[in-house]
Amino acid sequence: MDTNEIIKLFPQIGIEKIGIEILDIALIAFIFYKLLTLIKGTRAMEIFKGYSFPGNVRELENIIERAIILEKKDLISAESLPQSIKMFHIETVEPSRIKTIEKLNRDYAEKVLAFVGGNKSKAAELLGISRTSLWRILKEE
Repeated sequence: MDTNEIIKLFPQIGIEKIGIEILDIALIAFIFYKLLTLIKGTRAMEIFKGYSFPGNVRELENIIERAIILEKKDLISAESLPQSIKMFHIETVEPSRIKTIEKLNRDYAEKVLAFVGGNKSKAAELLGISRTSLWRILKEE
């Protein structure tokens, strides 16, 4: 694995932006290589990929050091990562999976309707809308 592959895996760290010397990049590449062998294919890898690393390389170093100290196994697990990094999540959605507000409203109305056994009056009441509004939402295609 070369430095460019590592930078592509963790673009949010901003290595190319902070003007690191070539020897520093080689060291960072080695650290990342070792890190990848510890987290590849784990939930921890997904957490690392989704985090923006506002502290750049120093923050990553501290997170890894902490995880290695806390970890009881040979692999870094999500449990050994700080809560702050686990809570941070960048949601990525395929454009084909994006729904319109109308579709979301219809899907939700259908779930509520199913929950009340098809009783439209009860569903409208739970949704806080009139039966006519519920009918319009369910009718839209």
